[in-house]
Amino acid sequence: MNRIDSLREIRNLDDVEYVLKGLGILGTGGGGPPREFGQPVMEADLAAGRSYTLVAPSEVPDEALILSGGYLGSVADPIDVYEVLERWESDFEFGRAVREMERYLGRKVDYLLSTELGGGNTIVSLTAGARLGIPVIDADTAGRAVPETHMTSMSLTDAKATPAVMIDLENNVVFTERCAQLFLDQLGRFLVTRTHKMVALVGSPMSGEQLKRGVIPGSISAAYDIGRFCSGLEGSPEEKLDRLAAHMGGWPLFYGKVTKVEADNTSGHYVAGIDLAGLGKYSQQVFRISIKNETMAGWRDGRLMVMLPDLLLMLRLSDLEGVMSSDIVPDMEMLIAGVPCHPRLREAMQTPEGTRAFSSERYGLSIPYQPIENLQGGVE
Repeated sequence: MNRIDSLREIRNLDDVEYVLKGLGILGTGGGGPPREFGQPVMEADLAAGRSYTLVAPSEVPDEALILSGGYLGSVADPIDVYEVLERWESDFEFGRAVREMERYLGRKVDYLLSTELGGGNTIVSLTAGARLGIPVIDADTAGRAVPETHMTSMSLTDAKATPAVMIDLENNVVFTERCAQLFLDQLGRFLVTRTHKMVALVGSPMSGEQLKRGVIPGSISAAYDIGRFCSGLEGSPEEKLDRLAAHMGGWPLFYGKVTKVEADNTSGHYVAGIDLAGLGKYSQQVFRISIKNETMAGWRDGRLMVMLPDLLLMLRLSDLEGVMSSDIVPDMEMLIAGVPCHPRLREAMQTPEGTRAFSSERYGLSIPYQPIENLQGGVE
């Protein structure tokens, strides 16, 4: 994936525009809505004189303390961002969670890290850094958005998800000192389904040395680069799709119109199956997308084309914005591209923890992982 060298600061509205556009695309259908959530938050921060400082992982001292986190929720649960911003001025529950972790660990945190990419949780890390005076690392632990907290590259290290603290909007503070791999996410989903509102999660304390062994580096810079690239894309739908896929080192998979949406939002995740009919050179073809908050897998004419953790990207044709999965409706025209995940995620999948975390059984299938480049063999 092509990237600018390093994004050091987000200083103005042009920077905000590119970052948000790129995060919306890399969010793979989830990670929070960049326009409805991320943009108001970032514009409010800039108006208040807050600034975003980014640090490359290579610059983080080995002995530094890093915390990561975000908000749990279903992408289909509505959020009034202006109500959130008003509340945050007097009670920033994510910030309280950071301070709770500092109190438990007995030291100040040196850096914050986003767990995933998207218009929600990446922005939460940025605004938390700006509000608390803590630099944010230009990296994340997935290189995309993922539906479950244990879907992470950090299984490459001995870093643990716990201790962790969760704070919900009923002011319940839930501290988890240690737990089985899948339990933390299950506990968070329980809190989400109680209220269908945001739950702040902060945990995964790690050292700078662990960070550098496991993190996906330069991912916020990558979002900026992709957003800037897409802002200048021209041509026919197929030409735009081809150029985007080439820029990201991936493959154009489909251009079509949504014909069916089958969805459920009762388990703390937005689970859906999306059908599309082909347009242009893809006419007479069909595409099927499996979603668990984010895109999990895609099939063209019944043939598997891409699966988690590789990225199935959905762009709305009208403005080349990344599509939130809960916003997909019949007759929407979309461009679909597939991009390989970062090599560290594939390495992580070889660990016992990663094998369990990224298993297709986590999203209702039972198929072994196949890299996207293998699935494209012989495909025009």
